[in-house]
Amino acid sequence: LRNKKDFTAALPVAEKAVEAARVTFGENHINYANSLGLTAYLYAVLKQPEKALPLYQQIVEIQLQLKGDQSL
Repeated sequence: LRNKKDFTAALPVAEKAVEAARVTFGENHINYANSLGLTAYLYAVLKQPEKALPLYQQIVEIQLQLKGDQSL
């Protein structure tokens, strides 16, 4: 989907990946954060910053929990 630049179609797939990562790894895991990052990127590309920003903020929180200030 990325090669075709069909970001609208990719969004539901990314959202399912976030849920799968949450269930599989938990909300304090780098794989969950990576899934959030892809979803946030898609929201940003689709000009929905109000949905992207909270996801980016959640990623920062996860990184801080995992590695502290050294992760940034």
